[in-house]
Amino acid sequence: MLTNCLLFPKCNMTAVPDNWIIHGLWPSNFTGANPRNCSSFFDVSQIPQNIAKEMNRQWPNLNKNESNDQFWDKQWRMHGSCAESVPGVQNIGFLTAAV
Repeated sequence: MLTNCLLFPKCNMTAVPDNWIIHGLWPSNFTGANPRNCSSFFDVSQIPQNIAKEMNRQWPNLNKNESNDQFWDKQWRMHGSCAESVPGVQNIGFLTAAV
């Protein structure tokens, strides 16, 4: 994520963990395209505490102008919602797969 911080000046360097982390999980369709923004529904309060704890550790948002919840909401709307038809990937399944 240091690369992310070098590229984007809004990076929160105090949030940079000391291990490798992910930025996102992107679905693709049969054509190889990456669909985006298939749905807007996301309820961060549905994330179980044990999953949220792991997400905070492995999938933090490094943008200092946005909370982790806002980042995860954006990732779900942009990418996860397009994988809703995949068994086990709806909402929490997508987030669990990402971490």
